[in-house]
Amino acid sequence: MARPRFHDLEVWSGETEQGSVCIVVTTDRGEWMTAGWAPAPLDPTADINFYPGMRAIDGLELDDGSVVRFILRENAMEVWVAPTDVPA
Repeated sequence: MARPRFHDLEVWSGETEQGSVCIVVTTDRGEWMTAGWAPAPLDPTADINFYPGMRAIDGLELDDGSVVRFILRENAMEVWVAPTDVPA
């Protein structure tokens, strides 16, 4: 299971018994943030949606409604950040 870091998050990847690939995102203290999985040929994705009162992520000062998306493609983790157009 790979475990790259993104800010104060740890991003885990692995495979289910059925062969689906999964992504699990936790804080550096082991708190669950999001998860996602998909069977081949789809790439697994996991989104963090920013909402009022959610736990802060060090280095990501994003407004409510913003999304951070993790996509695992061919053993490389892509991270996309989509800030909302409307500040909180």
